[in-house]
Amino acid sequence: MDNFSENPIIIVDDDEDDVEIASEAIVSLGYTNDIITCTSGRELIAKLHSSIQVPFIIICDLNLPMKDGIEVRKMLVSSDQVKHKTIPFVLWSTGATDAQIRQTFDLWAQGIFEKPASFENVRKLFSVVLEYWRLSGHPKQRQGYQ
Repeated sequence: MDNFSENPIIIVDDDEDDVEIASEAIVSLGYTNDIITCTSGRELIAKLHSSIQVPFIIICDLNLPMKDGIEVRKMLVSSDQVKHKTIPFVLWSTGATDAQIRQTFDLWAQGIFEKPASFENVRKLFSVVLEYWRLSGHPKQRQGYQ
């Protein structure tokens, strides 16, 4: 993997079981990235404004308390400090309406996925999503971001 794809992976989810399953799936795929977890959009924004490396990707639950994943995405694209980091952002959910899916893409999210019911399917999902972003050309690779 190139240097950028070794940056931290952020999982934003208030369900501890989903965070644990996602983390285990990522590790089982051979990714050695630090995994940073947040339970809310506000916590995510605070971490992105801190001194952590620019994340490899943000995986955000759609159905968060207070501000849902769509509101989190709005916060990210409205923050000049964050949006210019061009961090891949995908949502995952146990269920999304057509309107939520449309809103997700209106906000330039890079995807919305249904949370699989089994560990093996979570693993398959992250295998595809993370490999896609690992192989994808990305502005950060050319702009000297850490």
